[in-house]
Amino acid sequence: MSDTFPLPSPPAFVPEASLAPVRRAPTGRRILTPAKLAALDYLPPLQGGPTRGEILSAFRRALPALGIVQLRPLIDLLMSRSFPQDWTGRHRPMVWPSNDWLCARLDIREGRLKELIGLAFEHQLIAMREAGNGHRRGEREKGDGGCIIIAFGFDLSPLAARYAEFLKLAADFEYQETTARRLRAELSGLRREVLTLADLGEMTASDVADWKGVAFRARQIAGQGRSQKDNDTLRLLIRQITEIRDVTRALLEPAGLTETSESDPSGSPERPLITNTSQPIKLKEDARADGKIEPNDSSTQPRVEPADPLRGFLVTPALILKVAPAFRDLVATAKPSPRDVIDAAWHVCSHLSISQNTWGDACVALGRWEATAAVAAIAGRHAAGEVRSPNGLLRRMVQLYETGDLHLDRTLRGLMTRVAQPTEQPSATSGIFRPHSQAAHSG
Repeated sequence: MSDTFPLPSPPAFVPEASLAPVRRAPTGRRILTPAKLAALDYLPPLQGGPTRGEILSAFRRALPALGIVQLRPLIDLLMSRSFPQDWTGRHRPMVWPSNDWLCARLDIREGRLKELIGLAFEHQLIAMREAGNGHRRGEREKGDGGCIIIAFGFDLSPLAARYAEFLKLAADFEYQETTARRLRAELSGLRREVLTLADLGEMTASDVADWKGVAFRARQIAGQGRSQKDNDTLRLLIRQITEIRDVTRALLEPAGLTETSESDPSGSPERPLITNTSQPIKLKEDARADGKIEPNDSSTQPRVEPADPLRGFLVTPALILKVAPAFRDLVATAKPSPRDVIDAAWHVCSHLSISQNTWGDACVALGRWEATAAVAAIAGRHAAGEVRSPNGLLRRMVQLYETGDLHLDRTLRGLMTRVAQPTEQPSATSGIFRPHSQAAHSG
């Protein structure tokens, strides 16, 4: 008897599936996806349901909401190949145009046509019901109103089944679009309000805030919403610019500057960059504490109206030509007389859309030369894109003069400084409302 035992033979080697992927030979059959299978489950149109025209209209209205506007020509063409009797429920609405015919009508290549058909499948707008050989064909009863007897090709039943869905999508999308337009208009109005407030602040309270920064931020926020369609984002922008508007109003309230029908919003950075409004208000009281009005009882003391709107600031014809280039083309010489400049102011008012009534009121209240200086200041700032309503600003300047709050001299000095050394555009991240210590030492 042998002491050795036979060893078992090794098992046959079987490659794992991951190591030997299965290669399928082309079959010519269409690859099905979950979306294509779902499209096949839609029921045919019901008798007495929407007509072909109503279904097509609802689909077109829903296209922007679906985000597939590029499919409209293909669906329109397929729908045009059907007949009204196909949508009465007797048979599925089927069409069987060839790819060559579709490419010729749509003026596209076959590759692009296949992309559009695949997109229509994935969005469950059409389904494909093919013959055994994969061809598209069909037969109808004889006569003009002949119904489909047998058909293989594009099934348009999903369009009919989704009719109510299309109407709801279209209505919701149109509501969102309408709301977005209203919010954009509101945002634009707030921007205008803040910009007008910034104009007034620059004229009368330049030591309180960085008014150019206010205006810059307002335009920045409004610019973000100009093409915005998301309503939540638009509401956020409106809240931001409303905060800026409220703080700006609070800064100007002590001088009574916010009582105007042409107030306009301007922007500021985020809320943390806005300082406590009680500080600038106190600064304005301190600035008026010149012995005539006490800081703590300004409500009981009468305000002294300045006798000179320019507050002693010397304005010459050369200065007006320097700060307001609009006057240069309207005077005959390089060294015009005050009379020549006053005559040119009348034409500048027309160019700035300042009404003759407003110009006349300014001449009566301020004086003709002082009114000319005011128009020059407005023209200089309008050329820099800082004034949106020259007529409203001149009318407001007259009101400020009557209450003793007009600081036309500051504006002219600022324009002179700007001409001598142009300033850089304010940064959107810089603080536009000055802290207490900075405002107290300004001017």
